[in-house]
Amino acid sequence: MSVAEYERLNTAEKTRAKMLQQAKQGIWNGGWLPYGYAYDPKTQVLSPDPVEAPILCRVFEQAAKFVPLQDIANTLNAEGLRTRERELRRRDGSVQKVGGRLFRSDGLRIILQNPIYRGAIRFAGEEYPARHEPLVSPEIWEKANAVASDLKDNPPARMVDRESQTHLLKGLVFCGNCQRALVPHESGKKGREGRRYRYYNCGSVQKERRLGECPVGRLPADGLEAVVKEFIIRLGQHPDVVAAVMQAAQKRQKTDRPALIKETEEIQRELVRVKKHLKNCMDIAVAGGMEVVSDSLKERVSELEMKRQQLTVDLERKRQALLAGDAAKLDQKRVVKALSRLGEIIPQVSFQQQKELLRIFVERIDVSNAVRKAGEGRRMLDLKVKLHLPRLVEGMAEQTGKGGIRPVGSIAVTSRGVTFDVQVDFIGLPRGVLMITTPFPRVVRLNSDFLIPAIGDDKNSTRQKHPIHDVLQWQRQLDEGKVSNRAELAKKLGITRSAVTQNMRLLNLVPEIRNFLLKIKSEEEIQQFSLSRMRKVALLPPKQQFRIFTCG
Repeated sequence: MSVAEYERLNTAEKTRAKMLQQAKQGIWNGGWLPYGYAYDPKTQVLSPDPVEAPILCRVFEQAAKFVPLQDIANTLNAEGLRTRERELRRRDGSVQKVGGRLFRSDGLRIILQNPIYRGAIRFAGEEYPARHEPLVSPEIWEKANAVASDLKDNPPARMVDRESQTHLLKGLVFCGNCQRALVPHESGKKGREGRRYRYYNCGSVQKERRLGECPVGRLPADGLEAVVKEFIIRLGQHPDVVAAVMQAAQKRQKTDRPALIKETEEIQRELVRVKKHLKNCMDIAVAGGMEVVSDSLKERVSELEMKRQQLTVDLERKRQALLAGDAAKLDQKRVVKALSRLGEIIPQVSFQQQKELLRIFVERIDVSNAVRKAGEGRRMLDLKVKLHLPRLVEGMAEQTGKGGIRPVGSIAVTSRGVTFDVQVDFIGLPRGVLMITTPFPRVVRLNSDFLIPAIGDDKNSTRQKHPIHDVLQWQRQLDEGKVSNRAELAKKLGITRSAVTQNMRLLNLVPEIRNFLLKIKSEEEIQQFSLSRMRKVALLPPKQQFRIFTCG
């Protein structure tokens, strides 16, 4: 046993010595073939893979531009790209295929940290120049690693986020008084159409239960979303408003630009100084040998390395701010044209596509000053809508081309947007009417898209009608084959399948009762023969329906 243990240790030592010599010679020591490279067993040299190498270069370039790793992974997955598929041969001769899966942020982080892509072989904590061709430059590699180590990816969701499927402005709206995010919320109660009442609650109300202390408090989601959409759609029709805001933003950027340039130059000088000190420490270590390096010198090298990475991140952020300022110098005609095209597209696309479009160029919406003016009983809201107009102009053609609207996964971090001040009168919300008073007057009506979900609804119809009209339209859609079943119908309406089933009980009413309900128009009669009451009547036999309807 002692001899066997000695042979095992001796073999391991010889193997490590051989691998060390190969690493010093710049030869890859084997293992999983790195993504982006191909391997020639004859020459024992890695070579760029013609398919994977461009993808890997794109990952490094986007990571260096502050694009979150999860967004990079989502973009690759949306394009149909997958990880490399490999084969494992087991001892019994069977072959197992692994890989070919979706890209993930943790996998991309491992790729970014591999020095093999900048032409270096790492072994036993040391790096040596490699023989193979690097895929990225050392500058891009260091910048991507510094940014990736600084970015904190959110943990993957364990459950389906229902609010992201029902709230258009989730993650974009904030309370201007408390500086807290407005949290999507659905009440337990449902309207007569079967949909839950939706709200945006200030974080102090949602999490700390301080209703009444925050001036914003709780806002109806339908009204807020309708105002934001209407403002963006109509903004292209007011070029004078766009011109005034752009001039103010450009004037502000001219005053900020010298300060940004000065800060960038200071960071560059500090980065050069840190790199010089780091090089001196490494020269001392090489001259004296790693075995004589003191702990204090190792700590100093670690501190300098961390400072170098932080300065690299700060420098890239300043450069991104300068680029954002340069990109803001847009022609007014291009901005108005992009806004006009956006106004045509938003009403025609689905909810998810609308959300993707807004994420392209809406950076933030602050809601504040929710006060009631004395003697008027009006509730006025001030909205500060911050738009990234350069991103809108550059991305409209890409996102709204023939291929449809793609998921937004390649938006770099930018800083300076153009802010519009919007004032809204919410007093008419119970009647389904809101009023934009600033920067241009506009009446916003909450139509059937928000309050009464009915497919194929007539634009000229009014809300003074019994719900049986909608139920009959639903049935016609099913009979004509425009929707295959009730589940698909419920999905189009944005309500539950149970609500569709319960409302369609009205079809069981006898023809005389249905004809009567189709003719009533007054609000009093509609309330008297309400949806909930008629659903109960529809469960009864025809004779009892007649008796209850005529007598009760």
